[in-house]
Amino acid sequence: MKNLPPDNLSGLLFQSTPSAIFTVDTDKRITSFNRKAEEITGYPAGEMLGKSCLDFAFDPCREECGLYDPEVPKPVIGRECRIRRKDGEIRFISKNVDYLRGPDGEVIGGIESFEDITDRRRAEEELKRVNRDLRQIFQIALPICVIGDDYRIIRANRAFGDFFRRDPEEVVGRLCREVMPSPLCETDACSLRQILSGEEQVRKEAEIILPGEDKLTCIVAATPYRDGEGRVAGVVEGFVDISGRKEMENRLLRPSRFSEMLSRVSSSLINADQDNLDEKINHLLQECGTFFGVDRSYLFLFSPDLKTISNTHEWCARGIESFQQSTQDFPTAEMPWWFERVRNHAHILIGDIEKLPPAAAREKAEFKRQGIKSLLCVMTYDQRNRLTGFLGFDAVKQPGKWSDEEVSLLKLLAQSVSDARQKIEMEAGLRRAKEEAEAANRAKSNFLANMSHEIRTPLNGVVGMTGLLLETDLTDEQLDFAETINSSADSLLQIINDILDFSKIEAGKIELETIDFDLTRMVEEAAGLLAVTARRKGLELTCRVAAETPASVRGDPVRLRQVLINLLNNAVKFTHRGGISLRVEPDPGGTPDTVRFTVADTGIGIPPDRRKRLFSPFYQVDASTTRKYGGSGLGLAISRQLVQLMGGRLELSSEEGKGSTFSFSVNLQPGSPPGQRRLEKGSETPASTGEQDQQTGRKPRVLLVEDNPVNRKVALMMLKKLGYPADSVDNGKAALEILRATQYDLVLMDCQMPEMDGFQAVGKIREEEKNQPGRRRTPVIAMTAHALKGDRERCLAAGMDDYIPKPVKIEELADALERWQGKAPDGRG
Repeated sequence: MKNLPPDNLSGLLFQSTPSAIFTVDTDKRITSFNRKAEEITGYPAGEMLGKSCLDFAFDPCREECGLYDPEVPKPVIGRECRIRRKDGEIRFISKNVDYLRGPDGEVIGGIESFEDITDRRRAEEELKRVNRDLRQIFQIALPICVIGDDYRIIRANRAFGDFFRRDPEEVVGRLCREVMPSPLCETDACSLRQILSGEEQVRKEAEIILPGEDKLTCIVAATPYRDGEGRVAGVVEGFVDISGRKEMENRLLRPSRFSEMLSRVSSSLINADQDNLDEKINHLLQECGTFFGVDRSYLFLFSPDLKTISNTHEWCARGIESFQQSTQDFPTAEMPWWFERVRNHAHILIGDIEKLPPAAAREKAEFKRQGIKSLLCVMTYDQRNRLTGFLGFDAVKQPGKWSDEEVSLLKLLAQSVSDARQKIEMEAGLRRAKEEAEAANRAKSNFLANMSHEIRTPLNGVVGMTGLLLETDLTDEQLDFAETINSSADSLLQIINDILDFSKIEAGKIELETIDFDLTRMVEEAAGLLAVTARRKGLELTCRVAAETPASVRGDPVRLRQVLINLLNNAVKFTHRGGISLRVEPDPGGTPDTVRFTVADTGIGIPPDRRKRLFSPFYQVDASTTRKYGGSGLGLAISRQLVQLMGGRLELSSEEGKGSTFSFSVNLQPGSPPGQRRLEKGSETPASTGEQDQQTGRKPRVLLVEDNPVNRKVALMMLKKLGYPADSVDNGKAALEILRATQYDLVLMDCQMPEMDGFQAVGKIREEEKNQPGRRRTPVIAMTAHALKGDRERCLAAGMDDYIPKPVKIEELADALERWQGKAPDGRG
């Protein structure tokens, strides 16, 4: 064996060549093995040197290699065979074999070069398989074609030609859109784009209309078409006609789809209102017309006297002419044969216009004018079974085949449309009734407001003058007379307040406040108001607030106080001997924030048969016109409503002749301790000249703005009694003029006055103060007979600082003047 070591240059070329190369000696032993050969075989060179080349051959190569017959040299060119790699994998190679000769021409060995062709062989095998499969597929009956990436048909089988009614040889080379009808050609183009973008398979459903207007539904399946190099060059498409299956599915699913559509459109009509009814009916006509494949669907309405009909809503299929404009106020007398059947409550089903009887000649002419070949109409009726209109379908392209199903559908839809229209008409009637009721309520509220104002204005004079009279030296008889007048005025004011409160509760206009207040103080003040009356009757009135009851709470102290005063007033009124007790304590059966109030008396009690009606408005236990105790009969009704608004329930237990107990519980959240309460931003009032006035003894100067002479006189006398110097004017315009010339510390402002009312006047005052830097803000207190809910808020919003309702008592006026004298507030008192 002779080794053939290459020189340096040859060795470098030997190792760097891209082909696998090895050499053998005459004994077929490997003498050299390059890196590429190592890579393809998986054997390192050191392991292969000295071994036979047959050690990695898989296919027998003895007969193929000329090295086995040195006498007859046979070089090998491009021989394909297989080798077994060291890891056992079989690979395909293409090899070239030649002899190595010595200087004298003798054979001293051989050289073999080879390359790995496994991937190429496999691709060729796959291409062969695809082509074989394609040839087999083309022999089956399904329509199949091949479309290139230029959208031209490369090949088509006979079934394809039969399916599309074309010669398969004639379609080759043509664009797919020239052969396949739309929208199938669009589906086809889309499939090609998807395949070219990398998808392996595309499956779609498409509808096509073939020559002769035969409509078919088919499945289109597409898969890549590859060229000789394995590159995707187009698509192979097959078509399956599923029209029969789709028709069967539709026939089976039609009842459920029909039910779904009916439910959908009926629900839509049920939820319709005046603003969208037309839109809902138009949608109904479109959906039903599309479902049944008709050319027109429409709604006609009769005039009340049935002399004309009008097409109010219409839907037309694509390409169908509308006749809605020409069928407005159409005389029914023009269609006597048709109208006679309509009046007999029959639906109209005309399968073929040409087959109408001679008596329907006028109808036939009209139908032909509109291009109608057949129609179906069903009537609509109102709740009294009076004819209102009809719902209909038209067939224009060809006579329709109206089934019982379509007749039933139209009847149901006609009823739904009638119900929807009647519902909306009823709602419109209810809205009108509601608006009329609201207008009546507004008139009632305005009347009550005006009456309140008109009654309180003279009552202010009675209460004010009586209060002043009681401050003078009177004989016993005069004192009795004055106190009687004062008591009567208080009773009249209470009745007015009860009526107004009940009216507000009835209208739902009572709103509760939520503020911090001292519960114990409020309870004691409420009891104190009735203490004098109870003492005069010789009754003992006790008030007990349990030690564990929170002192500071959040709620509506005014309304809570009103309830307690009502209950205490009734207890004093109906008790002749014994006493009344007011007890306040945490409710043992409620939450930690629930407080229970109990008013008990030893009075006349309430008979069992009258207790249920006791809380009814205007009801009294003694309802006779000469009843002993008087009153409006609204106190308990108002109290119960207020307690309910506060989340509680007013309860009664009573025994005739022994007394009654009223109790209720309300939730009162913990309030801020008095020392921690903060005024809202803007409500702080600086140290005022009022304090200086108190130090110097000077009373603030007051301007009274009041148009009523009696009330002006009363107010001036009260101010004089309280020691306040005052001037007066009778309207807002005069007040503005005097305030520009003279500085006043306080203004008492009536609201309703001629020339300029109090709201306008205070607005002007605030505007002038704002435009005059350095001018002090003058506190303005509303003193008005406007005493309904919202009047206080309206006064404060207009720029006033406080509010005193009429009739004004001297104590209330004194408190307000003391509260505001000398202050220039940014907020409200």
